[in-house]
Amino acid sequence: MKYLVYMLIVISTAPFLSTFGEKVAIFGVKPDIGLVAVYLIGFLYGEIDGLIMGILIGFVMDSFAPNQLGINLLTKSLTGFLAGYLGRVILNPLFNPGIIMTLSLLSGFLTLSILQITTGRIIVSGAITGIVLPQAVYDALIGFFISVIFLEKIERGSSLRV
Repeated sequence: MKYLVYMLIVISTAPFLSTFGEKVAIFGVKPDIGLVAVYLIGFLYGEIDGLIMGILIGFVMDSFAPNQLGINLLTKSLTGFLAGYLGRVILNPLFNPGIIMTLSLLSGFLTLSILQITTGRIIVSGAITGIVLPQAVYDALIGFFISVIFLEKIERGSSLRV
């Protein structure tokens, strides 16, 4: 059952963002639903599940964004693995929004760095204040609400690991 849910998440993440991304955008900033999903899966089910889901979701997201081939695969897989590790070390789900925000910031900085190196057309300071920081806050809020919905499962997080 868990793997069926994983596949539904993988299959629906990129189409959801491309269909509803503009509708849920606040001041032009869209949440990174893929990052939040990978984080929560890693946090609940461990490093391996987080890493595998990060690879799959990152690959699917990259296939819908040909300009950034490989960036989502890298950032989502790292996020999933780190979330799995942090899920073992930090068992308090109240830290989730802060951790999601931090990982979103790291993902944004890594993405900006790669784009700056490969294209040279990114104004880093404007992108940080206009995209990366607001998106990290947005991701943390979405992560918080999803965490509240699944709080009972998150509190039993160590018993959910396979």
